[in-house]
Amino acid sequence: MSQRFAKQYSKAPERLIVTLTEPFNYNAYTAFHESYKDESGQGQIEFDFRHVDTIDSAALGMLLIAREHYGNDNNRVFISNLNGYAQKVVMATKLDSMFTII
Repeated sequence: MSQRFAKQYSKAPERLIVTLTEPFNYNAYTAFHESYKDESGQGQIEFDFRHVDTIDSAALGMLLIAREHYGNDNNRVFISNLNGYAQKVVMATKLDSMFTII
């Protein structure tokens, strides 16, 4: 069964919100990429981790690729609702300095 992530658009500010699910790992690459690939990369995107407890190195790489799509701009790429192990990994790898954590 292929994994899918929920997408919604926020109007204030204009932002694509992608709600991630478990497992967020290498096997989620296609679903993750499809969640934002049709976006111009000119707006903002938020990756909502409310349903993610674990994350692997491939998922970290996927976040960096998404960040590139949005111009490597911390003010346009957000990570929200980090918790548990996923939060520890993001902080330990210093990705919190490359994304806006909300």
